[in-house]
Amino acid sequence: MPVTGLNPVGVAVSPDGKYVYVPDWSNNAVAVIDTSLAMMVWKKVEAGTLPTEAPVKLWAGNGRGEPCTACEQPILKSQAEYEPQYDGRAPIRLHVGCHGLWEAERRRRGYLPDD
Repeated sequence: MPVTGLNPVGVAVSPDGKYVYVPDWSNNAVAVIDTSLAMMVWKKVEAGTLPTEAPVKLWAGNGRGEPCTACEQPILKSQAEYEPQYDGRAPIRLHVGCHGLWEAERRRRGYLPDD
């Protein structure tokens, strides 16, 4: 996952639907994500691995080498890691781009970020 910043500012999709773009203010970069990753996120939401309800709290920091819950790739120390906190649930760790795709899937299903 090529996203390393801590301040993603949105998600955009290419006209052909093949790529998702996640701009980041903290490193003045844009991550380009293949939409097959979006399908992985969709499947994890369908299976309940990624929840639709809002987390109790959302933590962000540097990665620790743990796998991302969405893409299953390690979140490196040079990358940002989001950890949505839920009561009674195993930890969820996400790359910035994976978090953006998860939020987009939640919105598509009618769940708003601050529900």
